[in-house]
Amino acid sequence: MKLSKPAMLAAIAYIILGIVVLLPFKVNGSTAKPPSFAKRVVTLILLLIPMALSVYSINCMVVGKCILWSFLQSIALGVWVILFVTASFMVGENVSEEYRRF
Repeated sequence: MKLSKPAMLAAIAYIILGIVVLLPFKVNGSTAKPPSFAKRVVTLILLLIPMALSVYSINCMVVGKCILWSFLQSIALGVWVILFVTASFMVGENVSEEYRRF
């Protein structure tokens, strides 16, 4: 599959975003330490789904008709949202348990 120039630009932007997600940034004014590397990797893996769909969609818009793809993308994004919300709740439970210790 050959990527169009707009899809290539989006892919490069997502690669930069992936690198930033993996870096252990600390939020200004926050005393909490950054998430563990494992949590950052899980976040990146979850982000890969919509990133790939986005690049493919941009490419599809440039090179051809995408009626079937739009339905498939809607279903895939719905699944991704469910996975992301589930992971957020799981992380949230772990964080609240850590605060209960204090």
